Amino acid sequence: MDFFATNRLNKSINNLLSKTKNYGCILNHLFNAFNNKSDDDLFENGYRLNGNHPIARMLKLRVQSCGGNAKSEGFRVIVFVNKNTNKFYFLDIYPKKGPLAKSNMKKDERKNCLIELNEEKEKLYIIDFDTKKELIIIKKP
Repeated sequence: MDFFATNRLNKSINNLLSKTKNYGCILNHLFNAFNNKSDDDLFENGYRLNGNHPIARMLKLRVQSCGGNAKSEGFRVIVFVNKNTNKFYFLDIYPKKGPLAKSNMKKDERKNCLIELNEEKEKLYIIDFDTKKELIIIKKP
């Protein structure tokens, strides 16, 4: 799978990293959640936001929190996966706890994520996995 990110995701990550005390581990936890996963795992796992579509899915995934391990804590990552093109798009991320906590993403916000993905197709950020530092790297297009 090839990994990409929207501008919205990049802004959300930068916003989280500005609160290092609470969210400084996010790049490492994203690495752990997505590195070395099979294409089937990436396509099948998570809460399906657009039903059980056989080719393209919008998913909400749980990622471990910085410090806590309770299921209700951590981060939620909104992604779009296309099985035919082997592309995995990070659309947005938000924490469930801490100063930037958000309970859930509204349907309108998710719809806007897809609209932005479509508008940014030619200038998406590229996601790389740094196996030495065990974190993801978000590269400019």
